[in-house]
Amino acid sequence: MERQAGSTVLPCGAQRRSVGHLERLVRAREVLAGAGLEVAGCRLACFSGTGFSEALRERAREDPDVLLIGLSDLYGR
Repeated sequence: MERQAGSTVLPCGAQRRSVGHLERLVRAREVLAGAGLEVAGCRLACFSGTGFSEALRERAREDPDVLLIGLSDLYGR
């Protein structure tokens, strides 16, 4: 694959986490529930070293089952 001039290449995990990342976790929880596993107490955690989109932060404020964990949370800074 040829890279276009002026484009930005980000290493895997270098992008800010977005609602799309959370939606994948929601879907995984649905699949587990469909397989008969108990998910009533399941919380969804997004980890990021580069931050979270405003939309994802809003979802986390609205839903106590969504955890956003950044570098400062991991390293106490």
